[in-house]
Parts: sequence; structure tokens; C-alpha cells
Amino acid sequence: MPVLFVQEPAAPVSVAYELLASAPPQLFADLVHLAAVSCSATQALVTLAGPGGPVLKAQRGLAAGDLATIYEYCEAVMRAETVVVGNGEQLGPGQPHFFIGVALLGPDDEPLGTLCVFSPTRRPAPDDAQCEALACLARRVADYLAQALKG
Repeated sequence: MPVLFVQEPAAPVSVAYELLASAPPQLFADLVHLAAVSCSATQALVTLAGPGGPVLKAQRGLAAGDLATIYEYCEAVMRAETVVVGNGEQLGPGQPHFFIGVALLGPDDEPLGTLCVFSPTRRPAPDDAQCEALACLARRVADYLAQALKG
């Protein structure tokens, strides 16, 4: 059964979240592309933490039907900051073979979104260097926010 995200009344959002939400779309497209390439993954996405659940900002290689399952993983990333799941074997019916996600953090370490890569087909999970590349990209988002908040 698909997971449904019910739109809740809007909670106050931080200035950092508003800046990130209004960032140029190319920023998100570039993050998704770089994440997928650096981790040799066929699928990647960036979500922001919306008041009713994850809000998709950019994606690569996903069908609309894949999103509900992936959003569950994204919510776990928001709580843990980094999640690595799987070793190349399918995680379950309709599940990816691996999933790696890092939280996009604001200046006060407030989780604002996620950057995630995953694979629907059997392949080796990314290694430590590839996971660190994903974390570096997430830190670039934090740098973008810090600069935007100064200006």
C-alpha cells in the first residue's frame, strides 16, 4: 500500500529553509547529477522537509510510483543525518538494492532536506569514498546557505 503524505497546516519555517526552497532549480539538478555520478547510481533525488512530508526538488531516473517508498528512506535520513542501507541485494519487494542519503543541514544543524542515491538494479553499493563524496555535496548546500544568509 503506498504511503500517503497528508498536507498538514503549515508550520513556521526557518529563514534557512526559505532560502533553500527558493534556490535556483539548477542548484538541485546539479546536486542530483553529481550525486548519481559520484556514487555510480542510476537514481538520485533532493528533497526538502516540507510541513506535510518530503518535497521533491530534483530527481534523476525515478518513476512517480517509486517516490512513496523512497520518501520513507528520506524521512529516516532527516532523523539520522546519514543512512546507508543495503549491500547490493534487493532490500525487499519494490525496494532499492541500496540506498544512501545525507541530510542537508542549515546553519544551526537544522535538517532542511535530503540528498539521496539508490539503485533499482543489482550492483555493488557505493564504497566509503563515494559516500564521503555525497557528504561533501551536502556540505556545499550548507555553504550555499551560509553565504545566502550573510548577503
